[in-house]
Amino acid sequence: MLLSGRTAIVVGASSGIGLATSREAANRGAHVVMVSRSAEKLEQASQGIAGQPAVFPVDMLDGAGLASAFADFARVDYVVLTAVADELARRAPIDQLSDDQIERSFDKMRGYVRILRILAPKLSADGAIVLLCGASAARAPGPGFALLSAESSAIVGWAGRSPRNSRPSA
Repeated sequence: MLLSGRTAIVVGASSGIGLATSREAANRGAHVVMVSRSAEKLEQASQGIAGQPAVFPVDMLDGAGLASAFADFARVDYVVLTAVADELARRAPIDQLSDDQIERSFDKMRGYVRILRILAPKLSADGAIVLLCGASAARAPGPGFALLSAESSAIVGWAGRSPRNSRPSA
C-alpha cells in the first residue's frame, strides 16, 4: 500500500487517464478525491473504486466552486490534473476559428491555475503535482491544432519542465 494515508486529488476523474489514475491510486491505498464537471459521470465512474473515493462535481473554471470544494482540506499529497475542458471542440484552421473558440482555447490552463492557486499551499512537503497536456507540446501541431499546441506548450512552460525529460528546466 504505497500510498496508504495519503490524499490524491484527481481532476478530470470521470473518464480516461483521470479515471485510471483514480483507480490505481485507490488500489495503492490513497484516499482518492475525484473531481469532474458532471455529477452523473463522476458518480458512475467512482463505482467500484477501492476505499470509497470522495466525489466533487465542480467545473475547474469555477473559482468559487473550487474554493468551496477544497475548503476543508488542510493538506493534500498529490494533485493530478488531467481535465481537457472540451479542447477538441476548439480545433480548426486559424482562419476559421470563432472568437469563442479562441477565447476557450486556454480554458485548460485557466482551470489548472485556478485549482493550483487553491491547492498548492496545502501540498505536503513530499507531495507532488502532475500536470497533463497534449503531445503537441513536444511536436509540431497537425492541421487545426495550433491553439491546442500553444495551450499544451503553455502548461509545459508553466510547469518548468521539458516534455522530453523530467528534470527541471532551470
